[in-house]
Amino acid sequence: MFQMRRRVLRVLIVVLLLIIIAGGASAGGIWLWANHHFHIAEQALAHHRIAEAREHISLYLKIWPSSDEAHFIAARAARRALDFKEAEKQLKECRRLLGKSPQFALEEALMRVQQGEVDKVEAYFRREVERGNPDSTLILEAFVEGYLKLHRLPDASACLTLWEKQEQDNMYLYLLRGSIRERIPNVQEAADDYRKVLDLNPNYDEARLRLARLLLEAHECAEAQSHLLHLSNVRPGNAGVLVLLARCYLDLARPEDARQILSEVLSRDPRNQPALLVSAQLALQEGANERAESFLRQALAVDPYDREVNFLLSQCLLRQPGRQAEAEQQLAKFKGIENDWKALHEITTKKMGAAPHDPDLQYQVGVIWLRLGEEKAGIEWLRRALETDPKHEPSQKALAEYQRQRQVDSQRLAPDVSTGAVSGKMDLLPVPQ
Repeated sequence: MFQMRRRVLRVLIVVLLLIIIAGGASAGGIWLWANHHFHIAEQALAHHRIAEAREHISLYLKIWPSSDEAHFIAARAARRALDFKEAEKQLKECRRLLGKSPQFALEEALMRVQQGEVDKVEAYFRREVERGNPDSTLILEAFVEGYLKLHRLPDASACLTLWEKQEQDNMYLYLLRGSIRERIPNVQEAADDYRKVLDLNPNYDEARLRLARLLLEAHECAEAQSHLLHLSNVRPGNAGVLVLLARCYLDLARPEDARQILSEVLSRDPRNQPALLVSAQLALQEGANERAESFLRQALAVDPYDREVNFLLSQCLLRQPGRQAEAEQQLAKFKGIENDWKALHEITTKKMGAAPHDPDLQYQVGVIWLRLGEEKAGIEWLRRALETDPKHEPSQKALAEYQRQRQVDSQRLAPDVSTGAVSGKMDLLPVPQ
């Protein structure tokens, strides 16, 4: 009996030891797994693979939620992905774990810079870059984004030049420079920048999509097609990619392939404006003017200020007998929109670079955006003009007129009690002189 008890006790001890050993091995395995994701996140962030960094640091935090280092990496990755709400959340957790830190203060400052708050801190950060601050490239990156938000292209370009001297293998540098060159526009050099991005990271889909779009604009359809087919494989069903591919097939004289893609996209989203535009181009190519007009009017219902749609509609009307007057009226509308875009380009790429704090220029940009239907951007610029000069009368009047028209608009949009009808759209503001 005694021997049996000893035997049972021995078995229990062995089982217990095995459980302890297994538990230790499991804990060690979990630690190694988590540590693996932490290091991948660090490397990905260092090479601007932001989505990858966020994915891996999120996995690490599920195992070690009290790691201040991990929360800081998560905050920086979110900020660089322009996810400011998440960045603030992660920085708040960092402060809870560690209290105040110069690193946290830097992240908060760069977050504001990225959103356009550059004036109060640009002198300080310029000195930091000149002194060789170890975070100089992050500082320059944030200022490029902030200047782009303010349409201060010369300042953004100057930061990129400094950045490139310090770091030649950052694909995001070339992505931002390509974005600036698109706005100038300098399409060929912008395309070269996007090719450089793909040389550094062939999996950077955003650069491939931008390059394909530029190639289509330059009618280099063979190269564009190869990029779009690649994207359609990695992003199956993506409407933006499919519409560009349809446009490519249209230029390659493959109308049936284009038609099949467009039908697929519009069956899922009948208000897809780019698909409606390319469908109209296909109809015009086939001489189906009435069908093209139908597509174009649907596209204008989605975006009344699209330049290409407005121009194509004027040409479509010209092709139809007895519609000369309508065509001329539509062409006049297109020219007004085109003139607004030219004025906006002139101010933001040339004049504002020489006088970034001129409230008159800020006011003009605001009013143009409002007239082009971009209310959020318009109001932001008018408010910026008033931050520069609180007594700037044209901006005060424009904002007051905007608010008045919003009230009128809300009354017009209110259902008519007798008929249940809804009507009206905000009137356009006058052209700035």
